[in-house]
Amino acid sequence: MSLQLKHYLFLCQQSLTSTSGAIKGTANRLFFIWAAIYLVTPAQIGVEPEIPQEAYVPLAVDEINDLTVSQEEVAREIERVLREEGFEKPEIQAAIINGLAESDLDPSAVGDHGNSRGVFQLNKNGLGNKMKREDMHDVEIATRRVAIAMRKSDSMMREIDRGASVEQLTATFCVHIMRPSNKMRKAKIRAESARKMVVNT
Repeated sequence: MSLQLKHYLFLCQQSLTSTSGAIKGTANRLFFIWAAIYLVTPAQIGVEPEIPQEAYVPLAVDEINDLTVSQEEVAREIERVLREEGFEKPEIQAAIINGLAESDLDPSAVGDHGNSRGVFQLNKNGLGNKMKREDMHDVEIATRRVAIAMRKSDSMMREIDRGASVEQLTATFCVHIMRPSNKMRKAKIRAESARKMVVNT
């Protein structure tokens, strides 16, 4: 408690000394209840306020280094959607690393002579089958399509259930969800990117 606050409390208490009997006792009690509620904070009495553990959940994006501002914005949208879909930090980070490899996390990206589009480069003959072009470029819609593929993949879900590392999940995501050409070679490259970019892998 600061010296100024102690002095203020002392003066207030002294002002009550002229009051007698039950009135003085009641006034004292009411005053100190008021002081405890409105004047004394945990910091002033040297006690750190207790913060529930669930108050802060580290975000997957916050543990990925070297993203530009625009990439981070897209990555946060991917994380938001995948969390809504029930996925957790390691597999979310794996998805983001793969999106970075596929398109540089650029929702406007077009590849494979126009057959692959968006942040995950969904191919019209693969994950992007029967999707409208604008939906392939929409980060939320594309991510929900990816989430469906993740749940349908026995290999992906098995890795998630056993608590695989971000590197392992990144490689599995590449091979079984993205399925690019030369997928085994690219899986190794993306796993190495995860090792370098993701904190605590």
